[in-house]
Amino acid sequence: MDSQHWRGTVTAAQSGDRQALDEPVTGWLPLVYNIVGRAPNGHADVDDIVQETMLRAVGNLGSPRDRTASGP
Repeated sequence: MDSQHWRGTVTAAQSGDRQALDEPVTGWLPLVYNIVGRAPNGHADVDDIVQETMLRAVGNLGSPRDRTASGP
């Protein structure tokens, strides 16, 4: 997804466009499951961790971090 498309998608999602919100979620979910699924070695908490991660990602979709700031 190029940066212009991404900005348009974020703007639409912020305006309540459910399809625009589904686009990044659909794209991110397999990657998040892949990463999280490796950490607790298939533990039952994987689904909970993925759900919390996705909720935070979507909740912060309109709050980009300052790229010039240092630290986490």
